[in-house]
Formats: sequence, structure tokens, C-alpha cells
Amino acid sequence: MFYNFIKVSLRNLQKHTLSSFINVTGLAVAIGTCMVAYSYLTIELTRESQHTKGDSIYMLTSKVNRDGTDSWFGIAPAPIGPELLETFPQVKNMTRIYDQSVVVSRNEKTFNERTRMADPAFLQMFDFEVVAGNGELTGSHDVIINNRVAEKYFGQGNPVGEKVVMRFGDEPVELQVVGVVSFRPMSTSYRFTFLTNYQLLNLVYKDWDQSDWSRNITATFIEVDSQEDVSLIKEGSSRFIDNIIASQPDWQVEEFGFEVLSNLYYRSKDIRWDISREADTGGTTFLIIVSLLMLALACVNYLNIAISSASRRLKEIALRKVIGGTRKKLVTQFMIENLTLSAVALIMGTFLGILVFIPGFNGIFGISMYVDANEPVFYLFLAGVLLITAIASGAYPAIFISRYQPAQIFRGSLKFGKKNMLTKSFLTVQYVLACVTVLSGILGWQNARYQRQLDWGYSQQDRFLVQVDDSASYQLLKQRLEQEATIKSIASSAHHLGIRVATSVVETPGKKLETRRLDIGVGYIETMGLRLKEGRSFQGDIISDQQKVVVNESFVNRMGWDGAVGQLVTHDSAQYQVIGVLEDFHYDTFYELVEPAFLRLAPDNSYRYLVAEGVAGSSSELFARTSEIWASIFPDRPYSGRYQKDLFNSYFDNLDGQATLMAVVGVFALGLSCFGLFGLVALNVAGRAREFSIRKVLGANTLALVRSVGSHFYLLLAIALAVGAPLGHFGLSAVFDQLYAYHQPITILPVIAAVLAIMATIILTLGLKVFKVVTSNPTEGLRTE
Repeated sequence: MFYNFIKVSLRNLQKHTLSSFINVTGLAVAIGTCMVAYSYLTIELTRESQHTKGDSIYMLTSKVNRDGTDSWFGIAPAPIGPELLETFPQVKNMTRIYDQSVVVSRNEKTFNERTRMADPAFLQMFDFEVVAGNGELTGSHDVIINNRVAEKYFGQGNPVGEKVVMRFGDEPVELQVVGVVSFRPMSTSYRFTFLTNYQLLNLVYKDWDQSDWSRNITATFIEVDSQEDVSLIKEGSSRFIDNIIASQPDWQVEEFGFEVLSNLYYRSKDIRWDISREADTGGTTFLIIVSLLMLALACVNYLNIAISSASRRLKEIALRKVIGGTRKKLVTQFMIENLTLSAVALIMGTFLGILVFIPGFNGIFGISMYVDANEPVFYLFLAGVLLITAIASGAYPAIFISRYQPAQIFRGSLKFGKKNMLTKSFLTVQYVLACVTVLSGILGWQNARYQRQLDWGYSQQDRFLVQVDDSASYQLLKQRLEQEATIKSIASSAHHLGIRVATSVVETPGKKLETRRLDIGVGYIETMGLRLKEGRSFQGDIISDQQKVVVNESFVNRMGWDGAVGQLVTHDSAQYQVIGVLEDFHYDTFYELVEPAFLRLAPDNSYRYLVAEGVAGSSSELFARTSEIWASIFPDRPYSGRYQKDLFNSYFDNLDGQATLMAVVGVFALGLSCFGLFGLVALNVAGRAREFSIRKVLGANTLALVRSVGSHFYLLLAIALAVGAPLGHFGLSAVFDQLYAYHQPITILPVIAAVLAIMATIILTLGLKVFKVVTSNPTEGLRTE
């Protein structure tokens, strides 16, 4: 019996090509979208799962009061790790982590890299797949690399035993590769390119004092047996707080905390300056909602079209019932047909997701999502999608179609297709959602363009920067560049807009304020085109400017000053006088509001960036010339020049990706809604075939037929647009306010554009059926009904 039902299902798929194509395509697109969400969610939920001790490893955190508010921080004083290991027998293992920018050389290959310095216990606590070597940091000159780095420096050969030179400033150190690990960027937040021994710090930095409580490192991890051990350690570790406060008066630690590794990725958003990436809960939620929305829309379309096509099978139903078929058997038959169609859609959707949607998503956002077909949970996911899709899309049509009695059908008294408020209600909801999603696509595209045109608060055109190792390197490069005719100005800095900004606390009587800080050289403000609103900039011939600062507008507003010039602030036990106020400038992306910031003169020995402004239109030639000069002065160091205008490219690319994704979702949702409308119009036309034929025979014109065909839908669609337009406007305004500190103002124009786009697709969809009614032969309608 079931075999026969499957044969009938396949035959009906082939017989009713258009409706089958619409159903299968809609479901396949929805399932492909679900594949993207499944892949992303799997990666997010299994983050750090490769570390088998994830529930036994804890990162030390500190609650610190910086400006009157408590915050948790992930950095830790250098001596506390060894102290915890020595003091508490519950601590089985400990590793300190310190991240450092370095220059790595191998033969003719030289690159700027970052190394992660860690105690040897790091590789005992964290699990990394070793693909070559022993994977142990036994010596201070050992280094472990990942397989991508191995190919970058050593090609396809075995790098174990080979040497690389790692330069810490002016200090070169020869290191030997002792192991290679697999690079899995989506599985852990604790990946590394180079892993060196923590003791290397003592070799390259002669003044590094392991017992200095004023030195903070990237992270400290401990390994314990149970949560109860952590409670004991937390209670006893408070004895170290006095050491920190005594050595760092501005670092008022109130208590320590310990965050378990398996949960750290998801808690990272609440911990400042921590080693872990922050979980993208917003992106995960968005993908899940979109996937469920698309699946619901596809199922509703299936439901609508299945009911609309039922008129072609009424006599089949009547005959089956007359010869003894029960309603239960009919429901079973239709459910198997639904399951068969859903299975076809599942196969198509799976390939669509793996071959098109996931690679497309990876391309948009520059990530490496994948589907592991060897995981049993993948097949459970597919089975769940198949079951949910078959039931959600087919249960109601199967019950609806099987309820009719043979006598009604054979007498012709059945008024099929006149009204079905459930499906029309679904259609209304579909178009409400379509209106919202289409509007989100338009707004996303507008916002991407708007943010690219935002004023950064300084001039980024014709400017570039070069990272230097020290002040001596800066002076050498500056002397050579000053000889170039196209150079307009040159300045130095220890920090730089868009790359590196410090965080500090400043004080005035009775008030503390956490601010951003830039240490700069004389002329930096002018070279970068920062705009003075009040006062003056720094002057090189006045030594007293060493105790002066220039602040931004947000700084003045937060302090509540009427006049800023001449005000005194205290930072790091030193007093500074405000000599100028700058218009607010963006030192970071536009996700966050501009925070209070101040600029001060950097000591000569702290220069790390050379900033250059070229004559208008000459930046490309000057940039290339700077690269040549660099190669002649520093042949063993990689050139690290960058255009200022390119510093936020990854942010803007991500913004464009979000806009593209929203536009695609809008198109998909609108397309599925049109499928649903097409199905309901087809149902209406099929149930009124005789009526339309009589109207045509009596001389009804095309306009009258248009009004008649769409009479059941005009009000519903008007309601959908009347609800969807304001819902999208106010809802998306709230969403954009939450996501972006600066975004395209949401006016009535994009709402109108979205409504017009939807109306155009509605007219096209209705037009297809109207054209068929207008051009059909009236005798066919009179004969078939």
C-alpha cells in the first residue's frame, strides 16, 4: 500500500508540474536557509568543544572600579598565576598568556606576526591537534606553529627542526620549530599562529620582572578538579588584592572571579579586555529567526497551493470513498505525498545549502562555515526538518481535502474555492512579513552607503601610515621622506586613529572619567586634519606642552564644562591643563558612540607610527615611494604601510554583507509570498470557473474580470501593507538604533519604495492569472464544472 502511495505521489508530482515546482522550490530554498543556520549554530554551540578539559579550566577575571562603575576585566597581573599554583593545592595546572607583535623572518620571507607566549602547561591544558613534531614547549627557544603558517614559511616540507628568526623590536631571537598544530579557526577562540615559551620574555626584555604586580598580561588560566575548588580559591585569592592596589593605584580591584573555559566565549561580552572572542548572539538569533520564517512561509505556500490544487482531485477523492476508501486512508495517502514532496525538497535544499548558500554566506562575511556529514547530529537535523516540513505543510491540506463527501462532489453542489479564511489570513501575515523584510533590505543598503559617507571627524584622503619599530626608525624614515616633493607633512605617534587607542582614567575634583587616550607627536593633529573647535594645538618649541592635553567635545560634555580651555585634569598622578578642544572624531568604527578622549604629547622614545600627508592626488605614488625607501633602509623588516582610508574596510565590508543578506532575505520572503498569492488566486479561479465563463459570455470586459478575480484579495493585501509599512518603519528604527550608534535616518521614502515594490509583484502575480482567465475559452469553464 505504501509503495503504491509513493508511486501515486511521484506521478502527481510529474502531472502537476507548475504547482510541484513552486512547492519544491519554496521548500528547498527554506531548507537551504536552514542549512546555513544549522551550520552557524553548530559552530557557535561547539566552540571550545575540542578542549576536553573545558569544564575544568578557568580564566582569572578581576572586578575593577575605574570611574565609579564596576566592570570585569580579563587581564591579570603577571605574578598571580604562579602564586595561585604555589598557594592552593587545588590548582593542578596553570598557564600565563602574553600576546606580542613581532617580526618573523625565514630566509627571504619576512612578515609582521603575533606570537602567543605561554607556559608549557598550556599544551597540557588546551587540546590542539598536533600534525607534526611533539607539540611540547620544553625550551625557551622552542616555537610551535599552525599548519597555515608552516605552509607560508616552509611550503610543503616538514618544518620540524627548522629555524625562524623572531624580532622583538631590535632584539632578534632564533627559534626552532618543534611542532605543528592544525588550524581550525571556527572551532576555538584560542588559536595561535606562533606559540612560544613564556620564559622568552625574560630573554628579550631584560627589565621584565616576573614578581612585578604592576605588569599585566593577556590572561591567566588555572586547572582544577571541581567547581567547589574554584570557590575555595576565589575566597583565598583576595589576599593578593592589596599587592595589586599598592603597585597600581588606578587599578582598584574589588574581587577576583573565575570564568570556566566552556562558557567563556558566551560570557565574553561582559568581560573587558579578555582573550576570547565575543559570541555573536545577535547573528545567531537573526539566522534562526530568518530560517524559521522562511520555513514557515514555504509551508504556508505549500498549504495554499495544495488546497488550490485539490479541485483537480475531487472526483478521485469521491471514487476512492465510493469503493471503500476511508478518510484515514485518504489522509495517509496525502501525507505520504507530502512526505515524498518534502523529501525531494530536502534533497534539493541540502545541496542548495551546501553548494550555494553556505559558500555564499562565507563569501559575504569572510568566514569558513561548513557542514560535517560525518556527524550523526547532521542526519538528525535533516530528519527533523523533513518531519516538521511534511507535517506543517501537509497535515491541514490532507485533512481539508479528505473531508468532502462523494454525494456533494458528484451532485456538483460543492462550492470549492470560494472562501478559506485560514489560508487568506496566512497570506496577510506573509505580506506583512514580506513588507518588513523588503524594507529591511532597502534600509540595509541605504545604511551601508550612508556610513561610508559619514564624516570621520578628520581627513583620511591622501594620508597613510607606516608602523615603525622605535623612534630611531621613525627619524630615519622621516628624514628620507622629507626629501620627497609630494610630501606635505609628517608626524609621529605612539597611538593612531583606527588602529590603536589607549584607555585611561582622568580625575577632576569629585569626578572620575574613563576616556580614550592618544599619545601623539607635534603636528599629528594638523597632519590628520583633526578640527580644532576651541583653543590651540601642541607646539614643538614649548616644553611646557608636555603637561598639556587637547580633548574632544564628548570629553567636555561629560565633564559638564562651560569653558574647557584652562581646566585642569589629573591622569596617572600627573596634572594636565586643557589647551584645546577638538570636534568629535572617530577613533573606531561606527558601531559605538564617540567616547570622551584626550590627546597628549608622547615621549620621544615611544613613537610607533609615522603618519604622512601627501599633496592632493599623489598618495599612491608617495605610498609606493615610501615602500622603496623602507626597503632600502630596513631590508630585513617587512613594510607595514597602510592607507588611512582603508583602515575600516573590514567594517564596511561586513556592513555591506549585512545589507546583502537582508536584501536576499527580503527577495526570498517576497518571492515566497508571491507563490502563496498565486496559489490562492489559482484556488479562487478554479472554484469560480463557471462564473467567469458566464461573465465572459454575457460580455464582461477585461476590467470587470480583473476586479472579479482579485475581489477576495484586494482588502487583505491592503491590510497587509497598512500593517507591514508602519510595523517595518518603527520596528526597524528600534533595531537599527540598537545595532548602530550612527545609521541612516529612517524616513518615509524607503517605506514607500518597499510598498511600491511589493505592489508591483502583486500586480504581476495577479496579472498572470487574470491573463489566463481573459484568454481562456468560456466553453472550457462551462464544460469542466
